[in-house]
Amino acid sequence: MGSSRQQVKHLASIGSQARGFTLIELMVAMAIVGVLVALSYPSYMDYVRKGNRAAAQAFMMEAAQRQQQHLLNNRSYAASIDDLGVSVPEDVAKHYSVTGFTITSSPSAFVLTLTPLSGGYQSIDGTLCLANTGERLRFCNDATLEVSW
Repeated sequence: MGSSRQQVKHLASIGSQARGFTLIELMVAMAIVGVLVALSYPSYMDYVRKGNRAAAQAFMMEAAQRQQQHLLNNRSYAASIDDLGVSVPEDVAKHYSVTGFTITSSPSAFVLTLTPLSGGYQSIDGTLCLANTGERLRFCNDATLEVSW
């Protein structure tokens, strides 16, 4: 019976010695987490930016479709987005300023422009433009950077 008590005391003393982590182990774990965050954050922000751009592009396509329908019904393009009965979605309005339609009468044409708000995620993403011809451009205010989307 005495030997079993000694074994219990021995096991109890082992458990009290091997408790917790050392400061070095915690610092190494924090350094690893810090490196992982530093590497993944830029990629995460790129995906957020692309998602915001996709929402803006979907809104632009809907507005252009409504504009074409307005042309069929009224033989002219609508002067504003409000005339089309389209509202700017909240997720688009948070990141873009809707400049609206630039209408030309001869020949009848329009260009819808969305400008990213300065200081936001989208500010490096460039202005988005969509024309009645279907031409879709990013950085449409800068001919040297202009690319289609």
